Amino acid sequence: MATVRDTILAFPALDECEEYLEKVVLPNRSLDGAVEYTPSKDMKSVNLAAADMYAMIGNNPDFTENKLSVTWSSVDFLKTAARLYRQNGEPEKAEELQPKKRPIRLTGRAKYTS
Repeated sequence: MATVRDTILAFPALDECEEYLEKVVLPNRSLDGAVEYTPSKDMKSVNLAAADMYAMIGNNPDFTENKLSVTWSSVDFLKTAARLYRQNGEPEKAEELQPKKRPIRLTGRAKYTS
């Protein structure tokens, strides 16, 4: 059977983030990555851990993998993280991922030419 750690790393694009999972996500979520994954017990915490990882990846620039030119969009990672946060009871974290709207301030005078 798969462990909690293996289950998190099985999410798309997360298999390259083992160090971040081990050093940051598992301790912050108080998860033991070595225990056997039980969907009825661990699904919510595993989804939230994956959301944490997608949020981290989403704050990096877009990147391309291998010669096949598979491009991973940071926007898609942030959307996935927000969805997982909302579905698993942490909507406030989903809101933190939304881009902040900044007011537009215009200065100077517009010139009309015909």
